[in-house]
Amino acid sequence: MRDSKLWIVAIVGYWLCGGCQEAAAGRFEILNVAPDFLIALTCVLALMSNSRVGMILGAIAGMLMGGITGANMWQYVLSRMLVGFSAGWIADQRFQTNPAVAGVASFIGTLVGQLVMMFIAPPPAILPFLTATIGSAIYNGVIGMMFCVMIEKLVPAKSR
Repeated sequence: MRDSKLWIVAIVGYWLCGGCQEAAAGRFEILNVAPDFLIALTCVLALMSNSRVGMILGAIAGMLMGGITGANMWQYVLSRMLVGFSAGWIADQRFQTNPAVAGVASFIGTLVGQLVMMFIAPPPAILPFLTATIGSAIYNGVIGMMFCVMIEKLVPAKSR
């Protein structure tokens, strides 16, 4: 039952986050830093499962992000798979899933994903990319905490 609830939340969550990423992420910019809803959701869902499921969720998020941006999809899939794996690895280490851990996982996941993207698809200017990455990591940490609170209401800890 746990897995089916989590996958239903994942399907609906990715659908909603993909729409928000496409339509609303630019409107939520603060100091030229936009959130990445898909990474935040991937980190939270991977925390509630394991590293293997986290990699699958990361691949889904990478395909969605690649489709939204219209760029080479393999770069997004690879970077997001590493994000899902790293967040799932945190869950494998028996950390208790709570909003603080979800915020830290989303922060670290954003840094990992964007730094991998920096090496496999180099941006034209490194310094603005790094400052936007740090700002986005902070933003995603806050979003990850909110996602954790919402998902814990839908998938209670007793059933996980």
